[in-house]
Amino acid sequence: PGIRLSSAFVKNKTYWGLEPRISVKYSLSPESSVKLSYARMNQYLHRVSSSAVALPTDMWYPVTNDVVPQTSDQIAVGYERYVSPLKTIFTIEGYYKWMNNVIEYREGANLFLNNEFENELVQGKGKAYGMEFLAKRKGKKLSGWLAYTLSWSTRQFDELNNGEEFYARYDRRHDLSLTL
Repeated sequence: PGIRLSSAFVKNKTYWGLEPRISVKYSLSPESSVKLSYARMNQYLHRVSSSAVALPTDMWYPVTNDVVPQTSDQIAVGYERYVSPLKTIFTIEGYYKWMNNVIEYREGANLFLNNEFENELVQGKGKAYGMEFLAKRKGKKLSGWLAYTLSWSTRQFDELNNGEEFYARYDRRHDLSLTL
């Protein structure tokens, strides 16, 4: 278990965030275990992007008196097994993350030569969830891993897409990596 206190100081306002976390791993046998974790996080610097704008308009924007910090909670559960004849660890893990105060550009936002940039931002909710699979081997001459993630990432803003949920710009449904 752990806990952290984070903060951000802006003009006329101070934001405080309590960030508890816990991780538990239980051995079922010498070769296998299950794990469970929870974490709360606060973010005081937002990555602003738009699912509708194709231009490279992403930027980092700090919290202000009106743009509040993003918070997220994540739970994960997993199973790990070591297969000794293959000298390989296999892991499967599922996760769910829900976010509040995510930020994005308003529909029809004027981003260029705009002195009232903050008026072009909206804050809403998001979630991300999926499954991760990993096979990892450490050899004498060759080590590496094969990983695959199946995931979804969505956003919902009252002011965008008629209030309906939509896939985030960085939604990566399939991610496969091989490292040797």
